[in-house]
Amino acid sequence: MCFDSSRPVIRRVHQAKAAVHRALQEVDCGTIVQVTSSSQATRHLRDLALLRRVRDRMDREYAQPLDVEALARGVHMSAGHLSREFRHAYGESPYSYLMTRRTSSSPGIRAGKEVRM
Repeated sequence: MCFDSSRPVIRRVHQAKAAVHRALQEVDCGTIVQVTSSSQATRHLRDLALLRRVRDRMDREYAQPLDVEALARGVHMSAGHLSREFRHAYGESPYSYLMTRRTSSSPGIRAGKEVRM
C-alpha cells in the first residue's frame, strides 16, 4: 500500500499561493487590502515548510528516539501547535506518523511475513 501524504500539503500550498496572488492583484488595482490576509498566507506557507522539515526528519531518523517536544523544538514551535498543524496538514498526528513509519520499515512487515511478539 502506497501512502502519499504530500497531496493535502500541495493543495494547501496552492491555495495559499492563490490567496497571496489575489491580494497582490488587489494592491495593483488600487483597492485597500487587509495586511493580515497576506501575512496569514505567508505564515501558513512558512508553517507548511516547517512541517515538511519535521516529516523529513522523522523519515530520516525514525529508528532513533524521537518525541513531539524534540521535533517541535527543532522548528521553534510548541508541541501542541506542531501536533495540531501536522494533523491538519497530513491527516494524522506526528506520533502516529512516526509509528506508521517505524512499522512499515520493519523487515518482517516489508517481506509480508508474520511478526510474533
